Amino acid sequence: MAEPANEPTSFWFKIIDSVASLLYRLGPWFFIFLIAREAAKVLIAYSGKQTLAHVAFQFIADFKIDKLLCYGVGIGGAAYGYKQKRLKEKTIVRLAPEGQERERRIDPDRTSSRLTPRGRTRREDEP
Repeated sequence: MAEPANEPTSFWFKIIDSVASLLYRLGPWFFIFLIAREAAKVLIAYSGKQTLAHVAFQFIADFKIDKLLCYGVGIGGAAYGYKQKRLKEKTIVRLAPEGQERERRIDPDRTSSRLTPRGRTRREDEP
């Protein structure tokens, strides 16, 4: 027969579990409150200091620079991906014959996957 749980220890575990559960549920709301409070302080500090037209003009000027930067990063990422794809294909063309020869020596009855020499799926097999 199992011994009964130690009542004082069990009580403290329940308290700790309840507090942890409460913090887990209230934590995100607490941080949302802090962020909203700080945003309100910023808005109060800037109210009346600049006109709406000045803020809008500054936003448009900054947006153009950001947009240019985003296009540059996007085109650079696409070019990098294309170069990596070509490098992978060249590596497959270089290394595939050696692997196929090794597979033939180990298991001559093995069937081929019938990929192209560049490692792509044949057009007939594509959906």
